[in-house]
Amino acid sequence: MRQPDCGIRDDRVTVAIPFTTVDDHLLLSVASVLSQTYSNLSLVLYGDGVDSRDLRTLEDSDLFDGRVSFHSSSRRQGLAATLNHIAHICNTEHLFRMDADDVMHPERVERQLSHLRESDSHGSQVVASGAYVIDEHSKILGRLKLKAYTGNAIDLLGSSVIVHPTVASTTEWFRRNPYDTDFARAQDKELWLRSWRHTRFTIIDEPLVFYRIPTVKKSKVNLSSTYNRKILREYGPGLQGLLRTYNGLARDWAYSKSISVVEALSLLGGDSNAGRFITVPPDEIRDAARILADATCRITSIDGDSRL
Repeated sequence: MRQPDCGIRDDRVTVAIPFTTVDDHLLLSVASVLSQTYSNLSLVLYGDGVDSRDLRTLEDSDLFDGRVSFHSSSRRQGLAATLNHIAHICNTEHLFRMDADDVMHPERVERQLSHLRESDSHGSQVVASGAYVIDEHSKILGRLKLKAYTGNAIDLLGSSVIVHPTVASTTEWFRRNPYDTDFARAQDKELWLRSWRHTRFTIIDEPLVFYRIPTVKKSKVNLSSTYNRKILREYGPGLQGLLRTYNGLARDWAYSKSISVVEALSLLGGDSNAGRFITVPPDEIRDAARILADATCRITSIDGDSRL
């Protein structure tokens, strides 16, 4: 495995993609990174407990160039621990988050890096963006519905404020502010709340990531709700008082118990994620679809024939 050193140098940036499965969604994600208008980048692919045979197959793909390095853990360690490890093997000043099933807008790195460099004199250390929503077949559904961030920590107690795979910051920020490995879900929200007092968050309204939302699964929602309630119990009383915190805990518990209805809707052919995105004009959909198509054209699939 190619391993970069830990020193920080030059104007390159690192995009890091942790993954647990080798599939065409991962290849599409990689293609979108390597197609960035800001080409002075390194791509770290980190397989968390991925089978060594799958890793060898991935490394042999014609899609990759010299900017890509491969890393892995012998056993599954979880997203939080993987992201913490990535921050310490990264050797560039800036580090961009990315999920293995999402797709980058071709100007994402260029635009967010510009904000990061401009923010040095304003104290802004984390830059996120809006996102398009895509389904499991890469169909664009609309824009992800985000709640406004006013600079108040109370905003961060809710969901859909900062989209985790759109985040970028300095590598040093990620090193100083590690993810809590006790959180199997919602580790990003916990980090934002813990680091809020010494971090300025900037959210670019423009969608710079295509965010894949899978079909709602009761088990994942219940697990997320468990950790959301843990966060509310830890941070809620100090930020919004006991009454609002108790109300929030009750709402979250009620939602987790009602998710069976949402899951059933999906099985019956309904759209279980309809409330999570905003419809956009047809011309915007066409432009966004063209970007996805361009990334898809770059894919060299594992067996030489893309299965997307």
